[in-house]
Amino acid sequence: MENLKKNVFINSDLNKDILKELNKLSKIKFNSDKDSLKVCEVERNISKYLKNNFSIEKIDSAIYSLIKLWGKSKVHILNCLEHSIKPPFIQIEGRKQGIKKTRTDLFYELYDLVTHHLVQNQRFIKSKSFPYEVGAVIELYNWMNTYALDDVFDNSRYRQKLETVWYKFNRRDAIYTGILGHLLTLKYFFIITSENQLIASKLAKIMNDYNYVMYEGQVIDLKLTFDSSKKKNLLKRKKLEQILNLYIKRIYGICGGFYEAIGEIAAKAENKEEQIMNAKEIDEISPIIGMYYGIIQMIRNDLGDYVLPEYFSKLNKGMKDVSHSDIEEGKTDIAYLIALYSLNINKKDKKFLIDCLHKKLTLKDKTKINELLWKSGSIDLVVELIINIINHTKLNLFSKYQETPTRMKWMFSLVEITKEILILFKQQAIKNRWVKYEFDSLLLKKLTEEIIALEKIPREKRLV
Repeated sequence: MENLKKNVFINSDLNKDILKELNKLSKIKFNSDKDSLKVCEVERNISKYLKNNFSIEKIDSAIYSLIKLWGKSKVHILNCLEHSIKPPFIQIEGRKQGIKKTRTDLFYELYDLVTHHLVQNQRFIKSKSFPYEVGAVIELYNWMNTYALDDVFDNSRYRQKLETVWYKFNRRDAIYTGILGHLLTLKYFFIITSENQLIASKLAKIMNDYNYVMYEGQVIDLKLTFDSSKKKNLLKRKKLEQILNLYIKRIYGICGGFYEAIGEIAAKAENKEEQIMNAKEIDEISPIIGMYYGIIQMIRNDLGDYVLPEYFSKLNKGMKDVSHSDIEEGKTDIAYLIALYSLNINKKDKKFLIDCLHKKLTLKDKTKINELLWKSGSIDLVVELIINIINHTKLNLFSKYQETPTRMKWMFSLVEITKEILILFKQQAIKNRWVKYEFDSLLLKKLTEEIIALEKIPREKRLV
């Protein structure tokens, strides 16, 4: 990609502050939690440095310093970068749909809600391709930064049926690709909004601030990845409410916060004051709608991970092509945790659930896990939780828009495909004659309130 080449291989000054951070990674192998935590620290520190020294010149000097430290050929570096973004940018043949891009869809709909009546001379950015370019930058960050690094942390070899960056090249290449993805995201915001540098700086700062949140969330994600006996002991020491509180912080940090940033970019990118009367209110609610959409997506995808392959033909809207992959990585979710702590699950079955974490599962194991989740009532509870968040968003946030956000309502209704997941579990339960207990309605109420309470908590305190 010539565009990548032009923006990566530049002439600038070495940045001693960035080099100081990057040198912390020079002697580690990136194959342990300790190493992953160091990467998270470096990413947060780069975000913090740029926040206090924000300019395109500082971003370029950071890119230049990283390339010098990487020390590989231009061809090799470009191969790493291009490979990291193949899934979202690969050419789509005919009319077949490519990789789903809920992040770009969310941006466009929230952006269009407050700008579609603006004529060209009223807009901050006159280019008609601007909203699509923002979408491309968002996807670049998601794949070149978050997935490139997350795959190293999780030791994942494949994503969307392609080799991950570290597995195709090596771990250090993937780490440098990820950090460069962060820096290029900021630079591209300056490029696509070059006609208005005030807006460019504002949008880039939003993404840089979120990058800090992301690598706070990744620390929690590592804590909740039970890939050793020592880490599994946390499940025995902590109460359910404590673990669920950590889980909510995790999904906010690594997903909800990202969609929140997208919602904020949608609100701040254009001259919406020319179209609507309540611009300040939209600045507040657009990020919150984004946050809820991200949280819903992650909870839903976690639940979808339990759908066995034989049911994929019945439910193919955004679901993975394998099942129980998160459990095999050692990751838990709300449904699994509720089952694990359920009074209706005996000690032997609870031990089974703990033993299944970070283990290659057989079909028998997966079916047993689904039976225990069904028996505990956790599947029904999670479905109701998602519906509660959707209803809260529709009733209390969409009403603030002066025009009916029809397509946004449709996007949130589409997420209610979760109900179809419940149908598939019912079919499996009937087939195998599983029993089921009622879920704890008080726990559902508490979880709903805890997630909705996020909108009242200042961002900088949500992960404390």
